[in-house]
Amino acid sequence: MDSITLAWSIFGLVLMAILLFNYLLVKYYTDPAESYGLATFTIAFSLTVTLLTVLLIPVDVYVVSIGHTSFANLQISREMVKDLYTVLYILMVVDAFFLIPFSYFYGEERMDEIDGFDNPCQQICNALKYTVYFIILLGILILTVLVVRPDQKMGLTQGKETEWL
Repeated sequence: MDSITLAWSIFGLVLMAILLFNYLLVKYYTDPAESYGLATFTIAFSLTVTLLTVLLIPVDVYVVSIGHTSFANLQISREMVKDLYTVLYILMVVDAFFLIPFSYFYGEERMDEIDGFDNPCQQICNALKYTVYFIILLGILILTVLVVRPDQKMGLTQGKETEWL
């Protein structure tokens, strides 16, 4: 077997083991009557991405101190570590601003199922609708924070609108 294939296979197995460990950890500590599959997956996925980001820090420190390193004919450079950080942070943002709110709103819609509302497609559509509302509200809040400053006077000086950034 090629050494690069072996290295990626080991990485995939470690990744699956971490995901399985986090899933079992979440299943152990949640109430079976109160949990549902999407919430369990979301929490396990969040823990896995966070754990991988934290475990990348020692690799980053080692690579920065050495310059580059190789493992089983796989060159690990600063650029590769930077790309891994980028991917993990993008996964964190998607998780925090889409997956977790969707899971929450789906769980709220799932409670309506107990009250007699029994259309799963409608539950998913409502959860997506509320998630989009959440993202729009969050975008408005972020834009408000970027545009309105505490020390801002009534008007902006022409040509200096973005100087404070």
